[in-house]
Formats: sequence, structure tokens, C-alpha cells
Amino acid sequence: MLSPSAENSTPNNASAPSQDIIQSHEDSDPDFDPDVPVEESTPRSLPSVLGPFPVWTESENFDPVPPAPEPEIADWEGKKIEPITYLEKYLPDDLWETMCNCSNTKYFLTHGKPLNLTVSELKKNFGVVYLMSCYGLPNIEMYWGERTRISAVADHMTRNRFRMIRNNLKVVVDSDVNKDDKANYAFWKIKPLLESVRKGCLENQKSKEVSIDEQMIPFHGKSKCSQFVRNKPTPKGLKNFVATALDGLPLDFFLFQGKGDTITNDPEASDLDIGGKVVFKLSENLARGSKIYMDRYFT
Repeated sequence: MLSPSAENSTPNNASAPSQDIIQSHEDSDPDFDPDVPVEESTPRSLPSVLGPFPVWTESENFDPVPPAPEPEIADWEGKKIEPITYLEKYLPDDLWETMCNCSNTKYFLTHGKPLNLTVSELKKNFGVVYLMSCYGLPNIEMYWGERTRISAVADHMTRNRFRMIRNNLKVVVDSDVNKDDKANYAFWKIKPLLESVRKGCLENQKSKEVSIDEQMIPFHGKSKCSQFVRNKPTPKGLKNFVATALDGLPLDFFLFQGKGDTITNDPEASDLDIGGKVVFKLSENLARGSKIYMDRYFT
């Protein structure tokens, strides 16, 4: 039986879980779609250079990594709000409707039959993914396994339904996006999602003191936008440049598209390097007179 040890592995003292433990099942999944950017939540292999991972060893008793503690009620702009209310600021109902409609359309065009996905079920699917990130089991199949079953996941969605939704999740209908948009923006497949989250950030109360920095979003799929930054806690993934208030509240962000990304078309920033252009772009929506803090990468 697999069980996590008390300590995490590091790139220097342990290797990643074996190929047999971490294995995606797209080869045997009739609903697998290689065109879906979120289809491979469990990569085929996880090189130790990607960061620390739990060390899984044989054990008689299965003791999964406990989920994260219950979040406290947020004090947001002087008001006490529930975490779900704060989440809905960035992921409103119209976005869920869009994702649901696009996923149903994609499945019907591919298989000739309805997926019958509802907004309620889609939200439940996202909730399952959040729980999985807390437990951190090395294989998705384990959440429904006989000896490793996690009730918080398995009681709310079957394994096959979870995989069907995951493999057909869409934010846009590909045929509705014109060629110019596809050529000019690398993240066009998730553009509505990014715009919705950014809209929520821009609505946050502006701070007079702002931090601008880069953030690595873990991503193990294939993308020309993937970056590798040595000595980072998460060295491989998608690079996100973000402006935040002193308490960490996000005010603006944008994903870096990699080599060739112009970042901003403003002629005043034409002579700046990447770091300078990032600061120039993220300061466009800040309050006049704001103090910006950054490290030397942006100077």
C-alpha cells in the first residue's frame, strides 16, 4: 500500500515517483482529447528538477495527506465575506455558463451525443480538483480505489464522469475563434477565463503601495509558453507577471507568452527591456502617485 512519508523529497536527495505510480490513462480513454489544455492533470513523469514531491512508500495502513485547513472568513475591503463569495468575484456565473456550453458543444461535435454537463456538475468537478490538490495522491485512480478511496471525492463524482468532464473541458469553441486571434495570442483557448479573473483583479481596491513580481504557475503539459527559471520553488511552468497590494491582494496580471512577446505596444516603452515593459504595462491601471516595489530584474 502506498503511503506518504513525513518528509518531502527534494531535487538533491530523492527522485520523483516511478513511471508505474504516476501514469495518465489517455491511451485507454475513448474520450481523450489531446487538444484540451487541461487534460493531463497527472503527467507521465515528474523529474525531480520540477520541485519537491511527497515520498511514497509501502505501508500496511493508508494515511493520505490531510486536506488544507478550513479557510477563515475573509476581511475584504472592510467586509467579512465567505470564501465562496470572494471566488465568485473572479469566476462569476456567466463564466461557468460559457464553460459549460463550450464543453457540451465540443463533446457533441466530437462524439455525436450529448455530454449533458450542467453548471452545478461543472462546479462540483472543479471542487474535486481542488480537493485533489490538497490530498496530493500520486495517481488519480487512487481517489476511487478500494483501499485508497477518498470519500470527499468519490462520493460526489464517479471516476469515469470526472475523466469525461476533464477531457472535454473547454472555455471557447475552437471554430468560433478567428485565425488572427489564434496567431496573436498564445492563450486564446482560455482567454475568457483569464479575462474574467483579470476583471475581478482590476475591481479590487487600489493600493498606494504596489509590488510587481513574477509568479510561476506549475504546468507540466506541452506549450511553447512554458518557462524554466532555475532556483525557483516552482522552476518549470507558465510565467505570470502580477501586481499586488501589500497584503497580497491581486490588482492586475498577465501571462508571459515567451520569446517574441511584445508585452506592450506603447511607443513610450519601445526602448525598454522585458522587465521595464512589464512594469510599464502593469502600472497602466494603478492610481496616480503609487509607489511601486520590485526587484532588480525589473530595473
